[in-house]
Amino acid sequence: MDTCVVVAARLIPPQGRLLNQPTLFHALRKVVQSHAALGVRLCDESSNPSFERLHKIDLTEVVEFSEISDLEAALEALMQRPFDTTSDMPLWRVVALKDNTICFAWHHALGDGMSGLAFHRALLDSIKELGNYDPVADWTVIPSKGYFAPPIEAVLDLTPSWRKVVLEVFRLFAPTSWTRGASAWTGNPVKMHPCITTHARLIEFSPDTILELLPICRSHNATLTSTFHELAISTISSLILAEKQHERYKTISSYVPISLREVAGTSKDVFCDHVSILHTYPLLKTTFSWEEAARYAKLLRSYIPKSGEEIGMLKFLFGKYEAFFKGKLGKKRLGGPALKMNMVGDPTGGITITFTWGDDSLPCSFVEEFICDFRDGVEELLNSEATV
Repeated sequence: MDTCVVVAARLIPPQGRLLNQPTLFHALRKVVQSHAALGVRLCDESSNPSFERLHKIDLTEVVEFSEISDLEAALEALMQRPFDTTSDMPLWRVVALKDNTICFAWHHALGDGMSGLAFHRALLDSIKELGNYDPVADWTVIPSKGYFAPPIEAVLDLTPSWRKVVLEVFRLFAPTSWTRGASAWTGNPVKMHPCITTHARLIEFSPDTILELLPICRSHNATLTSTFHELAISTISSLILAEKQHERYKTISSYVPISLREVAGTSKDVFCDHVSILHTYPLLKTTFSWEEAARYAKLLRSYIPKSGEEIGMLKFLFGKYEAFFKGKLGKKRLGGPALKMNMVGDPTGGITITFTWGDDSLPCSFVEEFICDFRDGVEELLNSEATV
């Protein structure tokens, strides 16, 4: 039911170097040979899933060169192409756009979102280190014989507290009307036969905008993450209340990912799934609150060390993962967000936010209005502080 994760970056090759097929393929050889995760396939997925090392990888089968430069369209196309986990192909692909933007897509089993940054850093370093090379006709690569980074349970104690266990067992077996999710807005229910048609929109905030916003956040004891979270909640709340759904919904189900790399001592340059989440139910509100932004920043910081217990709860499924997740089909969407916001910074200090949502999860008109209002909300924050 998942397609892929995508991280895109526009690469600026060293002077005198073109980012053509020979350059990209020679650089990719080294990247593939440096990261074991890029040289495996998934086998026995339905019975006893495991990774199996591939004997070789043909780069012409996993790398595509596109004539388009529309990043939104490229992201949508990639997210609508699930990986065939029954084939002998690696669980990743690359699409190179004509403006030197490299889109790297991979199966989430290989790594978290930070793994995409690790890929792009490794690729850029490989391009910089390329010397003169001879043209070659054979673009196959022998994958690395190294090992994956250890799984998160091997480097952190994920044992959940008894309070967490009791709470999650209650949520699992209690009637939905008894749980916090009963009155939470979660987008449309999950269909019995979900489609993977995905939409993507990008908005950019200039380095000057972020440079102006950051000290304002700090002055209110908030972070950029908590500020954008609070703004997203108040913006969505306004849309929900405008549709006269306030009697039906009281809160919004919110997930924010937490990287466990620093806690686990994991390098930023490896592939791994060292990530957890913070799940909260903020109240519907139409007004942005700096107090709430500060409170959420404090909550997020304090929750990082113990967020591993969210993953630790998975052991109580006793391996019945597929049945658990398929059991959510046709029901209220409580296992994943209807709309995702992903923030990525650039070397100049700017921020790009990618908004993605499924065809089934929300109407496009709702999300388009949310994005417009969210952008306006950032400008209002800046203007209101400037007039204080």
